Amino acid sequence: MNKLGDDELGLILSLVADPDDRKSASEVCKGWWIMEGLSRSSLLVDDPDHLPRLLARYPNLTTFETHNQMSNADLALVAQSCPKLSTIVLGRNGDALLGITALITSAAHNLTHLDMDGCWFVTDQAFEAIGSSSCALRFLSLRGSSVTDDGLRFLTNGSCSKTIKQLKLESCCHITDVGVSLLCMMRVLEELDLAFCAQLTDVGGQAISTIQTLKVLNLACLIDLTEQTFVALAKNCINLEVLILQECEVTATSIHAFLGHKCLRSLNLISCLSDDFKGSILESLALGCPSLESIVVQESWREKLLQEMQKSTVSRFLHFSHF
Repeated sequence: MNKLGDDELGLILSLVADPDDRKSASEVCKGWWIMEGLSRSSLLVDDPDHLPRLLARYPNLTTFETHNQMSNADLALVAQSCPKLSTIVLGRNGDALLGITALITSAAHNLTHLDMDGCWFVTDQAFEAIGSSSCALRFLSLRGSSVTDDGLRFLTNGSCSKTIKQLKLESCCHITDVGVSLLCMMRVLEELDLAFCAQLTDVGGQAISTIQTLKVLNLACLIDLTEQTFVALAKNCINLEVLILQECEVTATSIHAFLGHKCLRSLNLISCLSDDFKGSILESLALGCPSLESIVVQESWREKLLQEMQKSTVSRFLHFSHF
């Protein structure tokens, strides 16, 4: 062990992900303690009071995560101390706007993954910082944030509109059809979550259907969407693999539109079925959609659907949820 050089030891430690194993290694001797700090790439901070000490010990971080409230000064210190960050997770840090903006701007060159779930009080200024930066984001989550149509405009006008593949906007209640329609400008978007964005109607839904790169789409609880949107999705989103329509107003026409779809693997219809919905409709979809692997419905419909569908079809395609 004593013959291990710093380079060799650093390489070994960079492959050790388990926190307990890393802690044990750091306790071997002072040299190992130093190299464990230098080779650490990710850090989860629970207590901001420890932040200065932790950042001094781990100067090569690429991932920074916190779920507790941090001040502008705390986040500015992270921005100053961690120039290599590619992944930032900032749950519930909406008040520290200046710090968030500084952190995004500082990490722009490397930033690919930005998770701001629950940052409710973040204004469109933060999204303007994202849009105006040179970052090549691939993943962006703003669930439960206060982003508005203007914020989405900043994003879609920026360079990240050419790189974002996953965009999560669940429960962003200030977004309307105007903002959602701007998402067509995103060139490589594959996964989009708009669940609980209550202001969306078929105007926004049909705009989304023009994003032909989509593979995963969550429209749960958008009660103002109609079969106009679902038929458009079936026709235009030819690469769509997963579609979540939980608690939407789904008609037989909406289901039939997906007959012959070449890529659809999973369809979530929990709490979508009405009394006039027949098992034969789901069976025709299961048999007429060659790529389909599962249809998810609520448990309360088990007996009705089992009686109306062939057992072989049920066992192969139908999945029941206790929701």
